[in-house]
Amino acid sequence: MDFLKDIYGAESLTYDQLTEKLKGNDKIQLANLASGDYIKKTDADQQLSEERKKYKDYDPEWKTKVMEAESSANKKIKEKDLSHAINNALTKAQVKNAKSVLANLDMSKIDLSDDGKLTGIDDQLKALKESEDTAFLFSSATDSPIKSLGGSTNGTIVSSGGLAAAIKEHYSS
Repeated sequence: MDFLKDIYGAESLTYDQLTEKLKGNDKIQLANLASGDYIKKTDADQQLSEERKKYKDYDPEWKTKVMEAESSANKKIKEKDLSHAINNALTKAQVKNAKSVLANLDMSKIDLSDDGKLTGIDDQLKALKESEDTAFLFSSATDSPIKSLGGSTNGTIVSSGGLAAAIKEHYSS
């Protein structure tokens, strides 16, 4: 605080006298702290310029973009979940060709609730099963898993003697 003794000396000064004595003094400057004058305008401008350089790539719309991306991702997840639920329902309904059955469904009436319950598909599948035009798309209880390949056995198992007995039987006829 010795620098103040050089300015004040042994006397008391008024504000005007003090400002007069400080003129030309680069070390001490008067400023009204209430108005924010304690920062030189050139220093503030330089600081602001540096901060703007740091954040020149800052996107003020980032929150909106993040929310849109989350919404899009959630929509895709729901679509995948709906697709899996529909495929499970088609498997349960024993469809022969899923693509053909899907082509006959009104997808706007099918919805997957938040608890995973699929609605709007059961009635449509039932109507397709009962229709003469689309009943062939579903497996029935009378469909046999053994298909006829021709020959004398007509796809049925004749003997239980294994492969050797089947070959012997085939060549003995």
